[in-house]
Amino acid sequence: MIYLNDLMKTDVFENIKCIVFDCDGVLIDSIEANTAYYNMVKEHFGLPPMDEKEKAFAHSATMADAMRHILPEKHWNEAFDYQKKFDYARVMPYIKRMEGVFELIWWLRGAGCQLAINTSRKDTMPMVLESIDLQDTFFPVITVNEVRKPKPHPEGMYQIMSTLDLRPEETVFIGDSIVDCQAARNAGTRIWSYRNEMMDADLYIPDYWALKRGLMRLYEGPVISF
Repeated sequence: MIYLNDLMKTDVFENIKCIVFDCDGVLIDSIEANTAYYNMVKEHFGLPPMDEKEKAFAHSATMADAMRHILPEKHWNEAFDYQKKFDYARVMPYIKRMEGVFELIWWLRGAGCQLAINTSRKDTMPMVLESIDLQDTFFPVITVNEVRKPKPHPEGMYQIMSTLDLRPEETVFIGDSIVDCQAARNAGTRIWSYRNEMMDADLYIPDYWALKRGLMRLYEGPVISF
């Protein structure tokens, strides 16, 4: 894995037409929001708050898998009904946009790069994107509602590439988990790790300011077609 820095060669950035973002832990810092939500679910069933292992699992899993992990099986059906009725506006104040990602995304748009999302979230993406002022920025936005098999299966990445008429070598997925890495590898695309040194990624991104500087070294000018 290459560690992004200001002195590295820029060939890692060549031939990029689309950057696909994961959501939680990549676009947004949602640990507090996820923790608040799942603790509300557990409280509904009279259970104690999540421990650290449950927090870590719930942060990268689909909502259905997280529910099954943190709750006894006898509560699963009721939990899924509770989920449908839950007012997610209650946890939006806990969500924070990752530092520098807004500026990076607007520079990428000006440079002509296509932007998409592949996430394990289900119904909350429109609300999340509006809360961080990035609505109408990404296309397509692939959630677990749009696929039969979620990450680490490559179906979501295949859908994005098919919709945008892209080849795998023209596509980059920025993620922060093993399932993101597996989804990218299974689809044949590049995978860049956002602040997770344990991933078997092509590039490690310490922050979005460094990524923007690196891209700007290769794609100079105000509006460039990738």
